[in-house]
Amino acid sequence: MKNIFLKSLKYFFFLLIAILLLYYAFKGVDLKKVKEAFTSANYFWVLLSIIAAFIAYVSRALRWKLLIEPMGFNPKTSNTYHALMVGYFANIAFPRLGELVRCGSLNKSEKIPVNKLFGTVLIERASDLIVLLFLLIFVFVIEINVFGAFLKEYIFSPFYRKFQSLFTFSLTAIIVYSVVFLFILFFFLYRQKIGRLRSIRKFKLLLYGVMSGFKTIIHMKKRRYYIMHTIIIWVMYFFMTYLVFFSLEATSGLKPIDGLFLTIVGGIGMSLPAPGGIGSYHYFISLGLSLYGISKESGIAFATIVHESQALFVIIMGITSLLILFFKRKRIAK
Repeated sequence: MKNIFLKSLKYFFFLLIAILLLYYAFKGVDLKKVKEAFTSANYFWVLLSIIAAFIAYVSRALRWKLLIEPMGFNPKTSNTYHALMVGYFANIAFPRLGELVRCGSLNKSEKIPVNKLFGTVLIERASDLIVLLFLLIFVFVIEINVFGAFLKEYIFSPFYRKFQSLFTFSLTAIIVYSVVFLFILFFFLYRQKIGRLRSIRKFKLLLYGVMSGFKTIIHMKKRRYYIMHTIIIWVMYFFMTYLVFFSLEATSGLKPIDGLFLTIVGGIGMSLPAPGGIGSYHYFISLGLSLYGISKESGIAFATIVHESQALFVIIMGITSLLILFFKRKRIAK
């Protein structure tokens, strides 16, 4: 009963994050202009974006299969794909549950232990995190002028002003110093107990997964195929965003490097614990597009078209995959 309550509380907390980010994304937006952008959009490019998503999901299923085979199992590609889509479908409603759901789905259809499948998911996370960091550094170097101005205005200058104010002996500064000192003291005294906390253990497990995943990729026999599918996945992710540029007049003039930047920004937004990236994706994408002088209305319209078209595609494919796996198991049981 306690676990159910805690899980429900966690879900509503994540939902609250999504609602707050959605509120900030749409705050001050002229909804009439957003509606005009929707009606004037060329949805042919959105359809191409969905095709790119389908290719990415198939390639991701094949890459997952490459990680499973060294353990002595040879799952059907169709079952691997359907389990993956069921996991994505679950992620829309319950963030972070998708990985466990897809492992459970493949376990039922292929009888592969869930703990071994979850290990392969950690390896996937590790490789995607490495690619994301590499792309982030690459885009930052290429677009240094754009990001330099943004970081100076919105991060470094405010931080510098706050830092300066701490050296004035005001009541606020004394409170801040006291809180920092007490936090350090608390951490030093209870560091062993803190290390045993569930969230800390999860972070250590994720870090271990990243390191072991990196080693596994280096030493795996079909490494080149794994790398090939990783490249295909991220190229398709890029096209999922870049192709939609041409659907709106406001974004049609953006360059491929801008599409790569927004792919990364969107990936960061989707990684936040909001159900299906709702709110977080819209907020980050509209903020990213504002760097290029694109209005908030056009940014919200673009983010909504990309996110909702992909979410609808995942829902349709996820339900289809769920039904296919259900009837397969029923047929085998008979």
